[in-house]
Amino acid sequence: MKHIYLIDKENTGNRFLNGIEKLKQEDLVIVFHYEQAGSINTVILSALANTKASVEIRKMHSHTKNAMDFQICTYLGYLYGKYKNKAKYRIISNDKGYQAAVEFLKMHIDPEMDISIMPSIGYNGEDEPANKELLGILLKDYSNKVINRVNTGIKSSADTNSFHTFLQKNLNKDCQRIYSIIKPHYREIKAAF
Repeated sequence: MKHIYLIDKENTGNRFLNGIEKLKQEDLVIVFHYEQAGSINTVILSALANTKASVEIRKMHSHTKNAMDFQICTYLGYLYGKYKNKAKYRIISNDKGYQAAVEFLKMHIDPEMDISIMPSIGYNGEDEPANKELLGILLKDYSNKVINRVNTGIKSSADTNSFHTFLQKNLNKDCQRIYSIIKPHYREIKAAF
């Protein structure tokens, strides 16, 4: 069955990517992005280019309070009209405000509608490891052992300087290369812990 993911990118950052590598060809990912926020970063673009799912990027022009939420809910209604129960609908966001829309849809439109709100594409109801999938995308040329070590370094460091020191002690061979890959995304990955 087709899964449709409506991504509230401004609310999830790169974290929505967790699990994107498991999507199937019939799935659809729709990324809602504020035009005023600038371009979408290369990590997200790379992950979207490499998924098997179809991808749409919807640029939002209005940046008023809750504008993206309303636009996502409106597009969800359009998609439900198009696919009905031939799809499962997933709103990817940390915003609990979507719950009211989900309850309305289930109560007044279709109690059988398969819809949920999740923090990432691959969310399975448990606490997620902090951006481990994102690290996997960034460090695709490295083994799981190295990725796990980098994840530990990010968790245990207070800032990029202490993270760099961790890498020097634990991954001296590829320290500089890994640091240059992770540094631009350090804050975002760290925030997921």
